[in-house]
Amino acid sequence: MNILLIGSGGREHALAFAMARSPLCTRLMIAPGNAGTAEYGTNVVLDVADHAAVIALCRTMDQANTIGMLGGMVMAGLGGALAPVSSFPGWVQSVAPFTPAYWVLDALRRLTLEHATLADVAPATGIALAFAAGFALIAALCFRSSAVKIGTT
Repeated sequence: MNILLIGSGGREHALAFAMARSPLCTRLMIAPGNAGTAEYGTNVVLDVADHAAVIALCRTMDQANTIGMLGGMVMAGLGGALAPVSSFPGWVQSVAPFTPAYWVLDALRRLTLEHATLADVAPATGIALAFAAGFALIAALCFRSSAVKIGTT
């Protein structure tokens, strides 16, 4: 469950602490939040009196989550998470190495089925880590703190 907690005081800190511990809470956003609430969720710079901005935040976060989930499923499928890459058509086999799932699954397959050593899977691990670093860089550039400010003037 995604939760938006509105407030920045001590009560909100206690609520954020309790909500973050719940197994039902998948994402906790606190608007505007404080240094203490940042330990338990994501503080969002938001004018809480601007109801349109609150609604826009919820829609935007859900849309971003949906797009991310769909993209992840497509990349996992193309990378061989659903079926062996060798069973795919030729064009998919040529696209598969451009997905992070391909390299993670390749390393896992080699470790478990071929009894490879960590040194043997180091190149695949390095490529998977390069994908992670690239996606982190993209996220940092796209979601800078100035881009998170919604509904403020």
